[in-house]
Amino acid sequence: MAEELAGRGYLLSRLRRGRSIRQAVLSSMLLPTLTHLPIAITSGWVVGSAAMLVAAVTTLPLVYLYERGAITIWAPVLLHAAIDSFRVVS
Repeated sequence: MAEELAGRGYLLSRLRRGRSIRQAVLSSMLLPTLTHLPIAITSGWVVGSAAMLVAAVTTLPLVYLYERGAITIWAPVLLHAAIDSFRVVS
């Protein structure tokens, strides 16, 4: 929930001011990608690169849900939780 609050609730809403949605989304991909950088350091570059790629790519559906859900974080929170629960199962 904290990641969605920071990523969509704060960062995206700030980036959206004065920019197109495309520019805001592309700019907002940087934060989740960088937050997965420690995985590359601890688990190796292959695993870390995959984690950073997944973080960047999943920004798109999370932003879509945020925008379609009347600017609320709950749908992205649920999807993010489902994505993170995949790690627990695997």
